[in-house]
Amino acid sequence: MPRLPVLVLPSHGHAPYLLGAAVALGGGHAVCLPEFYGATQRGILREEFRGREHLVWTSSELGRILEPLLFDARRHSSFQEFAAAMVQRVDGIERDLAELLRCGVPATSLTGEHRLLKRFEYVLNCGLPLAADVAPVYFVFAAKMSELYRCTQGAHPGLVTLETRWRAIEGTFSGLFVPRLNSLSYTQSEDAGVTFTPPFATPMPIPRAGLDRPSLLLVASGTGWRLEEMLRLARSGDLPFVTLPSAPPCLQFPRVSAGIYGDRQLLGVVARCGLGAVWRAVVNEKPLGTLVAGEDEDPEIQHNIRSVVALGVGVLLSESIQPLLDGAARCREAARRFLADCDREFGTLGGLAFVASRLAGSRRRVVARPV
Repeated sequence: MPRLPVLVLPSHGHAPYLLGAAVALGGGHAVCLPEFYGATQRGILREEFRGREHLVWTSSELGRILEPLLFDARRHSSFQEFAAAMVQRVDGIERDLAELLRCGVPATSLTGEHRLLKRFEYVLNCGLPLAADVAPVYFVFAAKMSELYRCTQGAHPGLVTLETRWRAIEGTFSGLFVPRLNSLSYTQSEDAGVTFTPPFATPMPIPRAGLDRPSLLLVASGTGWRLEEMLRLARSGDLPFVTLPSAPPCLQFPRVSAGIYGDRQLLGVVARCGLGAVWRAVVNEKPLGTLVAGEDEDPEIQHNIRSVVALGVGVLLSESIQPLLDGAARCREAARRFLADCDREFGTLGGLAFVASRLAGSRRRVVARPV
């Protein structure tokens, strides 16, 4: 009998929905994702999951409902402003989500098939402060979010509300999966309610058509945040830069696929420090340069930066990219040590397969319950 699809509730940016899709597909399920970024998102999904397009479904209606919960540089001057607005909307959005799940989610596969999805094997929460009216729900993301907001210094009232909300939602999850390299790694704290995992990325093979000279990769955030600072850094040195196909047009660098992480000519990665870019850099032993976080930054990014620097796999950049080049050898060695530790602890470096295998035992049909 065909398996039911998995519903993913991802946070802002590209990494969360890619994470949820990879876990669901790794467990042999089709996946239903909210469509947040239109053709750009569908193009990324086609590249990442080539050959499995018939298993990847996106829903513009689901995306429309959840979109107000996404941090976006075009609409918000700071994360604090965004958080204050979000906590006013989230209860209504949760009700709208419950009604959609009750009626069915209209979705379109990457191959163009249309379907109304009413039943799901389980739900993957990848960073949205929502309780879904289906069970079981599993959390797979960068950190236990209630702890992340609790550890944020000078918490804005909106962040305090998010901490309280997340603590209540986390109590409804059937499991929480967080990688060893996470937003709060620098605290070296343990949580009995969390299952720790290897990194949520896999090493890339050496690409057939690679770079023709030593270069750096600039990874733009899916939120559009801090692009001007990243551009200034890219122009501060003599090394050429490349970027990914999803980058906005203002980044006028050659476009390369994500397979570039495996290229020996790639000397390092410059990124805002979302964990999607961090995990790929570390598992491929690429030094990471990240911007210094301001007070207006997403707390997750603030904590990510502390963890990356504490682990030694990345360096802070402000005026130029030179610190990244100077510290490259140290970053690569720190990445190798971390990966060796993960291999000893888990017996694998495949965090996505690790989570998928543990969810396999809890597969059961779940029908969205009426509100």
